[in-house]
Amino acid sequence: MPEALTVPAKYVYLDVVNFTHNRSVEAQVDIVSVLNAVVESSLVGHELGDKLILLPTGDGICVALLNVETPYDIHVQVALDIVKRVQAHNDAAENEMRKFQVRIGINANTDNLVTDINGNRNIAGIGISTAQRVMSIADGNQILVGQTVFETLRQREKYMNSFKGFLGTVKHNLQIPVYQLVAQNQMGLNIDVPSALQTPAKAPAKLTRLSAYYFAHAIKNRQFFLSKKDDTDTAGTILLWFLAQDSIERTEATEVDVPSLKTFQAKKGDIEEQYAHYKSIGYPISTELSRFIEREEIPDILEGYYEGQFGDCRFINAKGVEKLQKEWPSIWAEFELDRYILGLAPDTSG
Repeated sequence: MPEALTVPAKYVYLDVVNFTHNRSVEAQVDIVSVLNAVVESSLVGHELGDKLILLPTGDGICVALLNVETPYDIHVQVALDIVKRVQAHNDAAENEMRKFQVRIGINANTDNLVTDINGNRNIAGIGISTAQRVMSIADGNQILVGQTVFETLRQREKYMNSFKGFLGTVKHNLQIPVYQLVAQNQMGLNIDVPSALQTPAKAPAKLTRLSAYYFAHAIKNRQFFLSKKDDTDTAGTILLWFLAQDSIERTEATEVDVPSLKTFQAKKGDIEEQYAHYKSIGYPISTELSRFIEREEIPDILEGYYEGQFGDCRFINAKGVEKLQKEWPSIWAEFELDRYILGLAPDTSG
């Protein structure tokens, strides 16, 4: 068997986004015709001759540029021109089904020249495969390039600060480095972060039972703490923490295991005396204890559920009230909190 013929190749791999979605067969045919014309027009003037292979992929095209070193960024130039021409087509088109976007992946590698079943020149290798994988990560009118292309272009003055790097996941859960072209003032170019590379918003964790009881006691005693709003919030934070712990003790108590209440004068329940006690324990100790509570015991209150410019942990805002009511309806009902929320101040946490 003869040795495979290899050639340095640059690839512009593209397809139409959502090609068949809400489109008639006739519109699909028209789009393929427009895409063919766009790609051919983007290649005019480069005088490529036998250095060019165009590989149709049904709803897209792979442009393979063989042994083309000048201009060094011909693949990027062609890709940008394609995006610009697609945008111009969309601006002029009146029929929505015939408007479309393309996603583009660019790569470069030394690959194998082969002859396909029809006797035509074709190309195979990791370079073209990676170009397709890079393209698969892009959204409409976005251009992504592979590692080899990025390393070639990154030191060129023309492309400095023009790429944003990501680690993308492709077929078979393979992770590859990809770089998005985010050059400014390029007609039609979409420089938003590809949806496949966006970090999904993390769902807020459910309030712990301790946090829920803390919230409940804070809402129930809101008017009391408003009367102390000129004080620092350390004593209030400590008191609410002890009250929340005692609430858990009461719910877990049995006839055998009686609750071990820790709040000062817990059985008497005079909040004024309790507050005065925790206010009297001294600033250094109360400050350290309240910081421990905020960071370790009730971390939920650091997630934007309190009021005040700097976050006063005695006052739960509207978002916190809603979260408690939704996530812990049993505690909400236990404290009969419906009658305590009428005077709740607007959420000013930002």
